[in-house]
Amino acid sequence: MKTTRLLLCAGLLASGLAACGGGGDSTQEPPPPVVEVPVSAAASPMAYAEFVKAQVASTSETDEPLSLDTFALAPTSEANDPVTLN
Repeated sequence: MKTTRLLLCAGLLASGLAACGGGGDSTQEPPPPVVEVPVSAAASPMAYAEFVKAQVASTSETDEPLSLDTFALAPTSEANDPVTLN
């Protein structure tokens, strides 16, 4: 009786462990990192604010710094209210 229980438990354990393998193959690659400020960010103060918010939310300390070669100044507007970046 003990041998039957022991074999039953061993069989259940082995089948449980066999069912746990695989299934973790993800072929989706992460998007390439942003290395330059896009021209679209300079279109308006709101576009610039959205770009900055997205960068703050997704940038890590180990990412490459952004190149500012194509970007002179943040856009401004005399007609719109200031945008809060929180």
